[in-house]
Amino acid sequence: MKRPTRLLRVVAAAGVTGAVVVGAVPAARWAAGPAARASAGASASASASPSPSTSPSPSTPPPQRYDFTIASFNVLGSNHTNPGADADTFAPGRVRSVWAASLLARNDVSIAGFQEIQKDQLDTLLAEAGNGYAVYPGSELRGVDLPQSLAWRTADWTATWKSHIDITFVGKTRSQPVVRLRNNATGREIYVLNVHNSPNDSSPGGREDERDSAEVTEINMLKTLTATGLPVFFVGDMNEHEEIFCKVTGQTTLDAAQPGGSNTGGTCTPPTSMRVDWIFGSPAQGARFTSFAFDRSPLERAASDHALALAHVTVP
Repeated sequence: MKRPTRLLRVVAAAGVTGAVVVGAVPAARWAAGPAARASAGASASASASPSPSTSPSPSTPPPQRYDFTIASFNVLGSNHTNPGADADTFAPGRVRSVWAASLLARNDVSIAGFQEIQKDQLDTLLAEAGNGYAVYPGSELRGVDLPQSLAWRTADWTATWKSHIDITFVGKTRSQPVVRLRNNATGREIYVLNVHNSPNDSSPGGREDERDSAEVTEINMLKTLTATGLPVFFVGDMNEHEEIFCKVTGQTTLDAAQPGGSNTGGTCTPPTSMRVDWIFGSPAQGARFTSFAFDRSPLERAASDHALALAHVTVP
């Protein structure tokens, strides 16, 4: 299919921005943790456990600050927009992937967790982005493309470890990627876990049992990752609002990128602005969210039925 570059130029020329900025997150929400350094020379493996961090020696130079934008984006799979499918009023997946690539560029996205992305969409998006992103798993697990893939801009990051966790999604086992990334400019590392939990559909119980089981697995992995001392980010379409916020912030050291929520003294108060798309992060090494937004601009609304969640991160 010929890519609709003329249509993209017309849409871009219209100046559609429209990201709804929810607010900046005060640095005080994330207390600066102890400095830590990832172990050098760790091999990238789909089966190895996360390597523990080590404390720097007194002679180690102060770590360099770095900043980046991380996103979570359910792109609306092309299987949902084929003729006769449940969302066939949207443009075909490959067309919308061109728009998705434009959204990544417009928002300067360095790391993105994609949900529902199909092979035709992933191939188109990567090509449209000039092959400037690497992805995992893509086809690396079991030789098939999985609709949860984590993407990172190769100019910014190098993967030093890749793995996955398995959860039940709509009655079947599905793998969710977790990757350790090294910032190319500073050599410092982070972990990112990207998930898609079962939807609240017409099945008995609305698949609450599948989501509950998945969240146990995800939170256990988050605890393992945060024990390394590196910053940890948890993104995805979690198909929950208050419950996922209270579980993650109550059982781990992670906090939501959305401002306004709290979970202290056994009292959980979720943010006022919530969708099923989330970005969480840990305060290790002083990492903090400095802004958050849901992009629901005209171009984004044409690309997907989900918001593009965006958070800017600073690690001093």
